Amino acid sequence: MLWGEPTHGLGPLSAEQLQRFDADGFVVIEDVIGPATITACLAELADSEADPRRTTTTARR
Repeated sequence: MLWGEPTHGLGPLSAEQLQRFDADGFVVIEDVIGPATITACLAELADSEADPRRTTTTARR
């Protein structure tokens, strides 16, 4: 749930995060994705750009 009353504390976002979202149109959540996952995603992207015919079923694990 993203929406809620900031004063009631509903949803996973804090009141400050909701205010930032309302003001900026996005929220930055630090460290939500770890460095290893980012590295793996960038490697997959580089492989896909190198060979567009490649599918996710052939991705290295």
